[in-house]
Amino acid sequence: MRAMLLSVLVVGAFAVATGAQAPVPREPALQKTTVGSELYHFYCANCHGQDARGRPATPAMRTASTDLTQLTKTHGGVFPRESVRALLAKGPGKSAAHGTTDMPVWGAIFRAFDKNDTMADVRIDNLVSYIESIQTSAKQSGH
Repeated sequence: MRAMLLSVLVVGAFAVATGAQAPVPREPALQKTTVGSELYHFYCANCHGQDARGRPATPAMRTASTDLTQLTKTHGGVFPRESVRALLAKGPGKSAAHGTTDMPVWGAIFRAFDKNDTMADVRIDNLVSYIESIQTSAKQSGH
């Protein structure tokens, strides 16, 4: 343990002395996960909130983010599965419904982890299923 701590300190001191930047640690488990809730909390919650209820606009986001718990309600009681899937896989394009094109295209990002299209599709499908699972019913929203 002591030797490991010493080596970390030496590498850190070298990086500071030479101006080199330490490598950014990556979390391999998050890159390999296909669990919808984990994908949401790692990739989506920063903009849409941990509770998926959206966030106000910020300087980085020109418009407020969508309340993802209300998609079924705003689509006549039917969850827009194919629209959500297409948005995640291909991005918003010129869709006025999404607002801006600030949202990342997750299909391309998931394919960067693993060139296997099947795994990218599994991640997207599981993320869509998670978003569908958090839809607020009329009783819950008080309407």
